[in-house]
Amino acid sequence: MSSRASTFEIEPMLCKLVAELPDGPEWSYEVKWDGYRAIGQKRPDGLRLSSRNDKSFTRTFPSVAQALADLRCKSATVDGEIVAIGVDGRPDFQVLQSHRSQSPTLRFMLFDLLEVNGRDLTEFPLEARRLALQKILPPESNLLGFSHELHGTVASLMAQARAAGIEGIVAKSRDSSYEPGERSGMWMKWKAERKDTFFIGGYVPNGRSFEELLVGRRRGRQLEYVSSVRAGFTSIQKGKIMDAIRPLTLPHCPFSNLPETGKSRWGRSLDEEKMRECRWVNPRVKAEITFVEWTDGGKLRHSKFSKLIQGRSK
Repeated sequence: MSSRASTFEIEPMLCKLVAELPDGPEWSYEVKWDGYRAIGQKRPDGLRLSSRNDKSFTRTFPSVAQALADLRCKSATVDGEIVAIGVDGRPDFQVLQSHRSQSPTLRFMLFDLLEVNGRDLTEFPLEARRLALQKILPPESNLLGFSHELHGTVASLMAQARAAGIEGIVAKSRDSSYEPGERSGMWMKWKAERKDTFFIGGYVPNGRSFEELLVGRRRGRQLEYVSSVRAGFTSIQKGKIMDAIRPLTLPHCPFSNLPETGKSRWGRSLDEEKMRECRWVNPRVKAEITFVEWTDGGKLRHSKFSKLIQGRSK
């Protein structure tokens, strides 16, 4: 057995982000679970749960770690995603972050087996590893689940993911070996992002351009801040945005729900200190923004610029 499977320092195999999933019988498809990637290990001398960066999750999620004892083998190293199931039956990352070990809806969705009873399986094909994983899972468990293969065309799976509001789909080569720490393209992920238009109400300057774009939505006559957008821009797009908003300078903040108070789970809060860096504009220009979901606090999660909406709104 190789040393990488005998230690607690396994690096998870990584997925390559793609805009379109590969199609063909050589690929299998699974739900992209919205949670914490984790490696679970059952050993004669104890149980361990760790993050993708090898940080201990054993005390963070003690019930999940303890559930590893129910695996029907003497030892094993499994790969999966710790998720929390929301009231609508879907994985809910906010519930997971809010409650951690106190959540009664935790599930460790397993999708790979790297080692069992001292035998290194990382060079075996994916399908063989998954069959071996199913054999050691307890017949009934409230905490350990199996990430089943999805069936259908790529187009239908992508459409179903969008309709169901799940984060995305993962495609894996059926013959792929397990490559710790690698993003070789044998595993690919596609995110089912949402899209909407929002008003630009300000920005964080960076020289003659900007570092972050502050966007909001209308609530009656008020403008509510929903996101600080940092991703998705090209230098040409930034220039066009600045040309559109530069004549709309305002001396005051147009957002009704700023400054924010308290620490944000999604990055630094837009508090009074951060607002001193901002420049404000009359919210008459719109931008199309893609995002994963709305948070409970009314903010966009994983927002990214898509395009500038031509013409100003009155």
